[in-house]
Amino acid sequence: TQFGKEAAEEVYERLLGFVRVELFQRAQRGEPSVSGEEIQKAVSPVVDRLSKEENTLLYLAATRATPDYYLHAHAVNNAILAVWVGIGLGYSREALLALAGSALLHDLGMIRVMEIVQNKEQISEEAKQKVREHPRYTVDILKRFRDLPADCIEIAQTVHERYNGQGYPLGLRGNRLSEKSQCVALCDVFEALTHPRSHRESISPHKAL
Repeated sequence: TQFGKEAAEEVYERLLGFVRVELFQRAQRGEPSVSGEEIQKAVSPVVDRLSKEENTLLYLAATRATPDYYLHAHAVNNAILAVWVGIGLGYSREALLALAGSALLHDLGMIRVMEIVQNKEQISEEAKQKVREHPRYTVDILKRFRDLPADCIEIAQTVHERYNGQGYPLGLRGNRLSEKSQCVALCDVFEALTHPRSHRESISPHKAL
């Protein structure tokens, strides 16, 4: 219904504002971080709506473009997708809240390499290596947060690792990667592929899958 769509859009926009102001702007300014409780409160409407199979949020996550400075919407879209996958895996509400919060925070360290990431030209191998350090920057930032879920920092550390060992920054493989980390990683890649970036167009969801 139109009411359901408007309610979903309100949830989306409210979470987007939270990410932009309370997470990224605070981190950029070096201001005191929000608490894990505040983050879980921010993502709880997403968990509640998707748990009731009100899936308009999935449509919004799929269609909201994220050009140039893309990180805010990318974080929100990733959280929505991660909750959806977590529901399919049978996670409890508490686990879904923690998963959504981890998805929101996992790329926070990108604020330190945005000049490289937003470059529309082909970047050098040295620049790529600097970008691949951003999980370490994320962990440094997250250590200033209060009362984060136990998995949050572990997910931030390993979300860009890959099961075959070809990820970064540590080249971890196989069972050294948690299911929740792989869940966020899967959603992270799918979201990135299906949305435009400064250096490329998006691809269709079925090709991304």
